[in-house]
Amino acid sequence: MKDERKAVEKEKGEKKIEKQELQTDKRIAACGDKLFATAFKLAGIEDVFELDPQGNEAELVKAIEALLNDETAKERFALIILQDSVAERLSHRLRKAVEASTQPLFIIISLEGREMEEGGSIRELVKKALGIELK
Repeated sequence: MKDERKAVEKEKGEKKIEKQELQTDKRIAACGDKLFATAFKLAGIEDVFELDPQGNEAELVKAIEALLNDETAKERFALIILQDSVAERLSHRLRKAVEASTQPLFIIISLEGREMEEGGSIRELVKKALGIELK
């Protein structure tokens, strides 16, 4: 009986450690057009970057590259939600870099309700980035 209790206590202790390791001070950001940005501001996301998908491509690329490569951004953000119309304007090389990034993790979504492209579901992306499966 004591051995069973020790095994249960040990298992509970391991789960507690796992939960503590997952806690983070990193934030969520959103990047997209005015409507997209407003929607995420209303949802409580404080770090919102308004980008014009139809605007200057160089400015768009510069903003995304900064979020992808800047060490401060990597330390600050765990997740960056990117509007699909912004992602479509990126070069093939930059789009692949965004899709492969796990620090921060980029998720490409649409407000129009279209299916996500190659990236799969948000659940699959979180599993890829964090190594855990959401239930």
